[in-house]
Amino acid sequence: MLTNTFLTGAATIQLILSYYANYYNQTDLAATLEEMKPDFGLPKIEIFDFVIVGGGTAGCLLASRLSERYTVLLLERGGPPPPPTKNPYYGYQIEQHPGFNDHFSSTPQKGIKGADGGNSRHLKPLQLNNVTTGRMLGGSGSHNGNIYNRGSPHDYDNYAKLFNDESWKYENILKYYKRFESFGGIVFGDQNITRSDYFGQSGPIHVETNLPPILPTWFQAGIELGYKVQDPNALQEESFTPMVKSAKNGRRSSTYTGYLKKIMGTRSNLRVLMYSDVDEVLINENKTAYGVVYKRHGMPQIAHASKEVILSPSTFTTPIILIKSGVGPKDVLLKAKIPVKHHLPGVGKNLRDHAGVFLEFTATNSSDELLPVVSETGLEKELLKFQSVESSGFYSRNDLGHAQAFFVSQVAKKRGQTGWPDIQVVFKQTARVGKKSPQRVTMHVIVNRLESQGEVIFDTDKYLQGVRDAVELAKIDYNLLTDEEDRLVLMEAINHTLKIMEETTPMRALGMNFTQAIPSVCQTFPYRSPEFWTCYMQQMAGSWWHQSGTCKMGQKSDEFAVVDSKFRVFGINKLRVVDASIYPVTLNANINAATIMIAEKAAEDLFNEYAS
Repeated sequence: MLTNTFLTGAATIQLILSYYANYYNQTDLAATLEEMKPDFGLPKIEIFDFVIVGGGTAGCLLASRLSERYTVLLLERGGPPPPPTKNPYYGYQIEQHPGFNDHFSSTPQKGIKGADGGNSRHLKPLQLNNVTTGRMLGGSGSHNGNIYNRGSPHDYDNYAKLFNDESWKYENILKYYKRFESFGGIVFGDQNITRSDYFGQSGPIHVETNLPPILPTWFQAGIELGYKVQDPNALQEESFTPMVKSAKNGRRSSTYTGYLKKIMGTRSNLRVLMYSDVDEVLINENKTAYGVVYKRHGMPQIAHASKEVILSPSTFTTPIILIKSGVGPKDVLLKAKIPVKHHLPGVGKNLRDHAGVFLEFTATNSSDELLPVVSETGLEKELLKFQSVESSGFYSRNDLGHAQAFFVSQVAKKRGQTGWPDIQVVFKQTARVGKKSPQRVTMHVIVNRLESQGEVIFDTDKYLQGVRDAVELAKIDYNLLTDEEDRLVLMEAINHTLKIMEETTPMRALGMNFTQAIPSVCQTFPYRSPEFWTCYMQQMAGSWWHQSGTCKMGQKSDEFAVVDSKFRVFGINKLRVVDASIYPVTLNANINAATIMIAEKAAEDLFNEYAS
């Protein structure tokens, strides 16, 4: 009998991914060698209007938009995403594979310790482990959870204030969201929201609302606690909401699938080079960026940009490339013996992230409100449904056991931030094949506006030893939960979750019991005491993989700002940064949608600047 483990188990998927990683690399290498024959093995200098470094979420969009008018070179460190990325069902297996990801580890952490005797959310004792970013076209947008949250209007209004630039207010950035959205979802709530006013209808990114069987139960629990049911994106506020995803019928929608893939090979003015790792930005004596040095399959190459160089690799690697190019903290550059092109002390600083814990519950009363279990014998039927034109069934509904709620913490209220959520609680039940009851639910309990700040540290010792790979040179210090108020907010988030799952009538009817395994070191404290939860947070908390801030946007008067409100690097002409690293503080949202938005905004800024 065909079993789920045989067909779609982790070992099977890892084998398939390994085959594709090798196949894509070797195929591209063969084409590269054939193309380079006339160059006699010497670097060939090519000239483009724009050179974009990094083919992730922002880079794919920028390459598509800018090539509407200009010549563009897009350099991507990895290859194309493998076929399993099309269905978010395989996201976790893909994000672990070294053929499609860059893997980072952190320095020893102070605010979190890692569970004794095992791993928790990417943690081992004293060290964040296995935090990855996608190394493929589309970047992490090609394997993430596809959660589509814009954030609160207050997030963007705050940016406008920090940047002294009204174009960043929510009412003004809304057009960029609408530009890329093709919203096929349902608008919930009583906010008098008109679809056309708040959502795009014909953009390249499909956005849909998840409607799992649990959703009415989730809403009822929120109403019982005194909260509204609202839309998570139009005007995010303290409420219970559905989960919205960038997908259609179970198929991922990313900037690679929506923007780049359909034009690759159709525009003579767009060149996309994969397996091309940028070593440094070329900057002349006038502090003007004019190109990059990169390695294509390890072979040195040079590209010049007549207009600008745009960095869009990732929050972790963008600051490393800047430092290798002579732009960053002077003391680091001098220690690494890198010629100082411009002293920018904020490069690599201000690492921001979301942090949280998992809380597991088990429903003792099996119910149709929870996702059904697919039998082993029914698996073939489900595969046929998904592969049909309609793309229906189990595989088209992965993670439809999702719902969420947003809360404003007491800490935020004391800061005068009433109406600006900083807590996100996610209900997640993933459909399983061949698994019997009891039915388990994992609650994601997340603090989204942390005060704790970390940094990406440039490893000068490795650099002096000859290491040039940006991933190897990056030491990540998250510094998560070192701020006391962050810990208070997470404690409050845990209490919100327990109240939802244990005290509301709808959840009690499902027989929800707290069944989370507790680290042994925490069992010495009175059960559920403040000391117990403090220990639990220290042992089990971790990054939620929404990193930003290491090349933060700000005003010139801010010593640690790296780029201005038009994405331009301070002190260097014709060099911009367009990726999540520019956000000075995190949004109350998963960060992928906001990264797509800034790429649309940056493209418009560039069109306006070079219109003549």
